[in-house]
Amino acid sequence: MFIQNIKKFIYLIESQITGNPERAAAKLEISNRTLHNYCHLIKNELNAPLAYDKFRETYYFSTEGSLKWHWVEGIEFVSDDYHFKNKRLSCLNDIVNMALAKNTGGSKILSSKLKISERNLFYYIDLLRTEFNVPIYFDRQVNSYVIQNRGFLSFRWQIN
Repeated sequence: MFIQNIKKFIYLIESQITGNPERAAAKLEISNRTLHNYCHLIKNELNAPLAYDKFRETYYFSTEGSLKWHWVEGIEFVSDDYHFKNKRLSCLNDIVNMALAKNTGGSKILSSKLKISERNLFYYIDLLRTEFNVPIYFDRQVNSYVIQNRGFLSFRWQIN
């Protein structure tokens, strides 16, 4: 639900129809505090130029561009500054990195390493498959989740 809500919020921002913070939170069926956290994530972790227009009462992006959430295949991105403070995004990134290294172990072991429930692990793996098109699957021979092709998750603001 988290990624879907963020995507819905981004759509509202791009359309400039968020309304004031209270109305935006109501549209997303979240608390005002959660909306504030979403804004922080978009501005500070995804580096998007999020702004608020008090006169029009809407959030908007102050420069042309868009947020890209996708799997970039063919290269492996390794950088010390590509760590997320947001636990959910960090968890998605950790699953990808461990699956690329083929050292996740089974679902119980992986959920223990990530300090999340198995239910949340399955949710995250489903997100990787459906929202990001990551070719991840469980390989019984190596007892690990693996990703067919090298690549990385991209969560960045890109100028058009």
